[in-house]
Amino acid sequence: MPETIEDWLDLGAQDRSDLDYWLMLARLQQSKGLSASVVEDLGGAAQVFRSSAAELSERLDTRPRTLRRLVEVEVRCDLGKEREAFARSGATLVTVLSDQYPAALRDLPDAPACLFALGDVGVLSREAISIVGSRSAPDSALMDAEDLAARIAAHGVSVVSGFAMGVDAAAHRGALREGHTVAVLGCGIDVLYPTAHATLRQEVAERGALLTEQPLGSQPRRWTFPSRNRLIAALGKGTVVVGARESSGALLTAQWAEELGRPVGAVPGDTRDERHRGAIALIEKGAHLIGSADDALRMVGLDPRQTKPATPARKPALSPTEQRVYGVLVGDPMPLDDVVTAAGMEMREVSTALMLLEVKGLARRLPGGRFSRLG
Repeated sequence: MPETIEDWLDLGAQDRSDLDYWLMLARLQQSKGLSASVVEDLGGAAQVFRSSAAELSERLDTRPRTLRRLVEVEVRCDLGKEREAFARSGATLVTVLSDQYPAALRDLPDAPACLFALGDVGVLSREAISIVGSRSAPDSALMDAEDLAARIAAHGVSVVSGFAMGVDAAAHRGALREGHTVAVLGCGIDVLYPTAHATLRQEVAERGALLTEQPLGSQPRRWTFPSRNRLIAALGKGTVVVGARESSGALLTAQWAEELGRPVGAVPGDTRDERHRGAIALIEKGAHLIGSADDALRMVGLDPRQTKPATPARKPALSPTEQRVYGVLVGDPMPLDDVVTAAGMEMREVSTALMLLEVKGLARRLPGGRFSRLG
């Protein structure tokens, strides 16, 4: 039997970049026990593949034959296409050996050894509070989540959530009004899910970060969301639940937070509405009652009076033409012809205005000649 995974995959005959090994590791790390601590001890992804089968099998508590079968099934991929997909995604690979790796994740017993991030990686190291809730939360809960996130972000504290419909999206939008947010995905960094969040994804990448442990091209699966929830819980100094049913996956995030020793809070709602009962049950069990951003900040040991509010960036001055074009760029990305029609202006005027808005960081040109609003 060959001695190493590199031999099993016949990698030794070619020169491989360090990136290749990390991209392959991303396909192995979740189901093989290749946690951040194991990979760090071994010295990195390349060393994992070059370790002896006996040593690696002992670390992962599995037989060499079983390890070989799993490796060959999951890592057999076209590395050329994998590298191309990574380049197209525009993502940053954040490994456990990098200074950019979020220290908060090290509290997880199965912390991922590598992550894919899109946007400002520095946001991952900021103090943060996680806000989660149901996809089908009532409007009142969505308003609560958005307002709470905005007020937390205004104090310079990032808001972490799961990029799902409902409360997650409301929390991201609220945070973006005043500061920064981190969206933890249950799919690959190059996969848009939910598809309705195309504009929100772009806004998060502009003024925050998207993050995932899933390998490139990974579609969302039932099991990827609980896996994502543990990252949400670990990244926040505490977790606040808003508008959650008793069966909501948000309660799994709260459970992870408790297991990590992080405080848990919940925003109360109408006791007659089953869409609030999960959050109310948490309060009944001892979770912090969160009625304001100050409550959430105190829950994680921050003094609202000493937490300096963030100063929102001032938008650059716009000409009347630019303001008119900017005003019609709402919702999903728009083709140029639609912008012209909505603005009621000449094509040349609109094209010039769009170019100036791009320069000022208030619009973005997308593939296919579409434009979307930023800020």
